[in-house]
Amino acid sequence: MINKLSKQPTTNNKQQTTNNKQMGSTMSAQQKDNFITQSTKFHSNKSLSYCVKLWQEGENNNMIYNETVTPVGTLPHTHNLGGMPVFQKEVQEGWDVVKVKTPEDGGTLVMKTDGEIPCMAFMPAGFRDGPTPNKINPFREEIGNPVGNTPQKCAASLCHVVTIPIDIRRYNVISCDKSDIDLLNTLDRIGKEACVKLIESDDSVIGSLRWHMKQDSTITMKDERIVNTKILDTDFMDSSVYTMAQSDGIQPVMKVILDSIKTTFHVGESASVGYIHSHTRPTCFDLTSRGAMDELAEQSGYLKETLIEDVLECVQSEEYYNLVNGLDQSEEEDDSLVRTRTVLVPQPEPEPANEDDSLTRQKSAPPAIK
Repeated sequence: MINKLSKQPTTNNKQQTTNNKQMGSTMSAQQKDNFITQSTKFHSNKSLSYCVKLWQEGENNNMIYNETVTPVGTLPHTHNLGGMPVFQKEVQEGWDVVKVKTPEDGGTLVMKTDGEIPCMAFMPAGFRDGPTPNKINPFREEIGNPVGNTPQKCAASLCHVVTIPIDIRRYNVISCDKSDIDLLNTLDRIGKEACVKLIESDDSVIGSLRWHMKQDSTITMKDERIVNTKILDTDFMDSSVYTMAQSDGIQPVMKVILDSIKTTFHVGESASVGYIHSHTRPTCFDLTSRGAMDELAEQSGYLKETLIEDVLECVQSEEYYNLVNGLDQSEEEDDSLVRTRTVLVPQPEPEPANEDDSLTRQKSAPPAIK
């Protein structure tokens, strides 16, 4: 189905890498600086990067260093699954609270693939402030960001999907290298297939474009506010395509929608989960919450999202290679790096987190996907 994307024809990963690198030549200096800055922060913390390296290589099941420290985006060391991100296979299989489920089982899974790099694509979920269907992250800031400081509780766009590898462990794009190009391209491809599936599905499918267009009811939030689910023109960064789809139907604007689909990654500090995942969405349906998330990230000193084309260019760049290898060369001479093996011991299923706990970027509870 993805061959419908005029700018993203079906192709093999080698061809896709070449195409993406060519597109990446337009990367801004700001995006490049952000990638290098985030990479430097990560790799200069040798205890952290070494801990992540052992986890990625499968030597350790948990990322814990200096006895009690866990990387951002993983469960705290006191947790039964401490040092693991919620997307890690062992967590997905061992903790039902954060498991990615099918819509029939109360989840938001869109696609699950086999093949050389098995993946899952799903809609961001985990919302707890009100009864959204299957806890899907809301699409209106009135629901998920009423005060103005929690845009991350909302989806970034209609038909927004997150894609993860099932078996491959990577912490973030800044812990990847040239050998991970096929992985990055696969996340891009599967994410776009899942996004197109939501765009084309009928209105009975939660999260589909047609499902969004028929929403017009109210829900009562935990703070007792009553809010409407109907998406308004004011909920979009630019409502023109959505307005045309409502008035003329989806088909006349289908090409515009498909051509707007982009895949991005959260580089370094901008990621809320310490497990590589891509975000794919039709940018013509970007919501005001996406703009608010960008602003919060910039206030914190980093960029919220980076296009797949830019990530590929950075990961394959000489500057990134020299940065990573220049910092990593000192590992063998650093006696402070302790090679501690952590073995996964079967544990009883943890108690569900307090429903009032925010699923934002916290170490004490499984984070929501932004």
